[in-house]
Amino acid sequence: MELITGLNEEHGITVIMVTHEDDIAAYAKRNLRFLDGRLHSDSQNAKVAADVVL
Repeated sequence: MELITGLNEEHGITVIMVTHEDDIAAYAKRNLRFLDGRLHSDSQNAKVAADVVL
């Protein structure tokens, strides 16, 4: 996960990751959740968003 987050932070590379694991999803700045093939929720990860400096 350090490699993936480093690529995003240092080079601005967008990474789309699919997971069922909440601990892995916690690394994402944004989480899209699907239920029965439809978008169920779209939220920003508050912890990661707070760490982002604009």
